[in-house]
Amino acid sequence: SNEEQRYLLGGTGKKGRLFGFIINKDYAFRHIFKSGGTTIQKQTRAGKHGHIPQWSVGNRSLMTLVRDPIDHFLSGWAECGYRCFDEMMNLTTSDAYDDRVTAWLQYIQSPKRKTCLNRVMPHSLPQANYLWKSDSKFEWDGKLDLVGDLDELPELLELINFHYNEKLTKGNAAKDNEIKNRNFPRNKSILSNSTLQSICSYVALDYYLFSFEPPLACRKEIMAKISDMNIIIQ
Repeated sequence: SNEEQRYLLGGTGKKGRLFGFIINKDYAFRHIFKSGGTTIQKQTRAGKHGHIPQWSVGNRSLMTLVRDPIDHFLSGWAECGYRCFDEMMNLTTSDAYDDRVTAWLQYIQSPKRKTCLNRVMPHSLPQANYLWKSDSKFEWDGKLDLVGDLDELPELLELINFHYNEKLTKGNAAKDNEIKNRNFPRNKSILSNSTLQSICSYVALDYYLFSFEPPLACRKEIMAKISDMNIIIQ
């Protein structure tokens, strides 16, 4: 595959130990970080250490949740900043929102790594990264059966015969986290066109695969990026 797209095969953290959650006898949930995992954890009552490694999926099919790619990227930025505050704040001396988001994007694509940020970086990786069979080639996990919008979680669970319990609290909400709100606001509406285009270029495959509407500033960039990828996905 094109070396410029090797980041799309980047590992998704913890060497598979946080692969997902068991939902029922037929399905397991593939945990894409920042896309509903904590809510699934609570719905299945998996507990704090309820993640399963990939081999524990057994014969179950996989379902997963995705969200708008830029929203996901910014949510990951906020999560990583919250967990690794000092390292994130030291990526740039600028206080400008655009510059701070751009610094994070550049760091992710850089071979230079800081200890804490390297560990949590998967939270901002393209969501497609989580769906490959392995970290060595572009081939979907053969067990993947259902990919749905995070906003439609209750309905998706009903499709696989799991009842969504409205009485249980939802996952972690950034709006309830003062550090994230104050230091890492997730507001793509105030990003410059050039920054939006850079992020879109990074998450272009997510837009292509999951049918989310990209910002107007990104549409030409995304189509060009997809054309340049020259990836054959099996």
